[in-house]
Amino acid sequence: MVLLKIIEHYIELLIFSIVAGLLGSLTGLGGGTVLVPLLTLFLGIPIAYAAGASLISTIATSSGAASAYIRDKITNVRIGMGLEIATTTGSIVGSLTAAYIYAHNLAWIVYVVFGIVILTSIIPTAQRGKYEIPDPRKPDWTTRVFKLYGSYYDDALKMEVRYWGVRWWLGELIMFFAGFISGLLGIGSGALKVLGMDWAMNYP
Repeated sequence: MVLLKIIEHYIELLIFSIVAGLLGSLTGLGGGTVLVPLLTLFLGIPIAYAAGASLISTIATSSGAASAYIRDKITNVRIGMGLEIATTTGSIVGSLTAAYIYAHNLAWIVYVVFGIVILTSIIPTAQRGKYEIPDPRKPDWTTRVFKLYGSYYDDALKMEVRYWGVRWWLGELIMFFAGFISGLLGIGSGALKVLGMDWAMNYP
């Protein structure tokens, strides 16, 4: 009987993980955005443990999706690594903040922040999803200094798309905040990263 219950729990976790990974890869928001609510609301797992498990699974989700994008020559590794420095710094600060919150029994703060982040990230993401390529902005000094440009072949448009980013400093600030939220909530921060690259830096 006990063994049967354990198997049932593993099957539930497997199904939830598959759904989270699929949605996270399709939307670029990260599987943790879906996985953490599923684990806490449906399986009753404390959010501290759900966040930790989510961060581990996010590594696999992101790696799987990234390998496909690199294969299709869509990923600009140079730009991604530059932005990742700010994200990593923010995640360290976020993790330390989370440790302080859980140590002082203030987990409700995490729930509130999680809800706010998810709800506010839906609006800009939905707005930018209405079109494939954003209106080009005039290059600024950061475009030239940090080489925020590149090109890729768009299968949907059947054409080579050339792009360039702007406002590198704003992108870095959003990436730091995205890393902070990732370390705090364990959601992978994909929602904020997409917002930063779409809205702040004007990438397609």
